[in-house]
Amino acid sequence: MINGEKHTNGGSAVARRPPRRRGFTDALVRTMRPEARSFRLWDTRVPGLVLRVWPSGKKSFYAAYYCRGQRRWYFIGRYPVVGVADARKMAGEVLVKVAMGQDPAADRNAHRGATLGEVHRRYIDEHASKHNKSWQQGKFLVEKYVLPRLGKIPVKDVTRADVRTTIGGLKSILANQVLAALSAIFTWGAKQDLVTVNPCKGIDRNPTRSRSRIVSDSEVPMFWSTFSGSSVAHRVLKVIWLTGQRPGEVSSMRWEHIRDGWWEMPGQKTQVWVGTKNKQDHRVWLPRAARAIIDGQRQANVTPIKGHVFADAGDRPVENLDAVMRAVC
Repeated sequence: MINGEKHTNGGSAVARRPPRRRGFTDALVRTMRPEARSFRLWDTRVPGLVLRVWPSGKKSFYAAYYCRGQRRWYFIGRYPVVGVADARKMAGEVLVKVAMGQDPAADRNAHRGATLGEVHRRYIDEHASKHNKSWQQGKFLVEKYVLPRLGKIPVKDVTRADVRTTIGGLKSILANQVLAALSAIFTWGAKQDLVTVNPCKGIDRNPTRSRSRIVSDSEVPMFWSTFSGSSVAHRVLKVIWLTGQRPGEVSSMRWEHIRDGWWEMPGQKTQVWVGTKNKQDHRVWLPRAARAIIDGQRQANVTPIKGHVFADAGDRPVENLDAVMRAVC
């Protein structure tokens, strides 16, 4: 048995030999010499992680596991495209799925022919629309700049050169945004065992400059005067200006979150609250001018004070802030 596998010689079984085991390091894998026959080396830190070395010198990582009494070999990736740290992480994710009763190798085979367009749709439906607040922007960027060129290509065949060509003609900031949106799809696809390599990795982002434009002292009265419209949206814009908080959070402000001059924002999203971007609780002191605007909302409210501070008749957070802000500008 070589590396835990039984071989025969002239009809009689050769004595079993224990599999080779070593603690993987990049130096070890890089200097591992090929032999006349391919062999496997098992990692001591992640028991299911296996390196296979071929006579040609090619080296590949696999995750080994048992399903219904049979050993499965889940291909992780070739070295050095996939390093030791990433191989351990991916093997661990595979073994967690096995512990949950899944068969990752079989699942991958079922989706082996999926195109980038199909994987993108799954990413939006199963993940982005549920967990990413800005998913619509990423969806737009991918549909406009990526899918017309790469949408019908099997996702496993998309290369780094394909990605470079796709974003090559775009302006610096736009290219960075498209690359980030596409990379998120491949990162999710790797977790779902649809791809083994993210071709967006290793592509340098374009350098960007921080925006230096600020509103001058002479411009402040102009904006403040324009914000003094009669609509609820204008009052929301004033509170955004005074607190420096995100528009989505201000427009979703709730009465029960205002206590003794403080605005206390729970980090987690609920059916009636958008949650904070980093999912951490946040506490903001409301300046006197902001409290005056909020008190005005309280006085104008003919129903019991509950729900959203800035709401329409159906207690839905005020909308169309973008349109109002464009008109202001």
